[in-house]
Amino acid sequence: MGNDNSSSNTGKNGTTQLDKGLRFVNSMIMKTKVDYFESLVDLHGLIDLMIAKGLINSREFIQRREMIKESLRNEFARDRFQVELDPTPDKYQITPSTVDCNQRYHLCKARCCTLRVTLSSQDLDEGIAHWEYASPYSQATNEDGYCVHLQRPENTCAIYENRPAVCRAYSCKNDERIWKDFEGKVPAVET
Repeated sequence: MGNDNSSSNTGKNGTTQLDKGLRFVNSMIMKTKVDYFESLVDLHGLIDLMIAKGLINSREFIQRREMIKESLRNEFARDRFQVELDPTPDKYQITPSTVDCNQRYHLCKARCCTLRVTLSSQDLDEGIAHWEYASPYSQATNEDGYCVHLQRPENTCAIYENRPAVCRAYSCKNDERIWKDFEGKVPAVET
């Protein structure tokens, strides 16, 4: 690695996003190993007990196991377990929404900032938008469900110039989660 720290995003204690990410991954690996071991013990114990009590036949069990293994192999092959990234190549080429948010925040309470936002490779390379370690690469949220970049009480975006493509293109105009009547400035009922 070179001297380029642009993607390290160093925090208050000198900890980078990469450091935090690696710590998270390592802790998840250890938790997964422990969970896997416990599940394996339970499964083997259960199978041995069922065979010993004559509830299942070991040969039939092996045949069924191979059939299920093939079925699951096909499930995994369909890429259902991939990390999600926004495919937008250049967010700066997107024509931003024309909604004047400053005139509406006091009514809608910036509800759009609670919607799930998937970051792009460009966002990750910039290292400006924070993402959830437990849900790569969804934009990070606070405990109240709002984006970590929402500045209160003004309801402005701390990374507005570098906001993700989804945020640039999004228009709440026809979104029933936000407005009951957009033109009449009547917000939707919060659920």
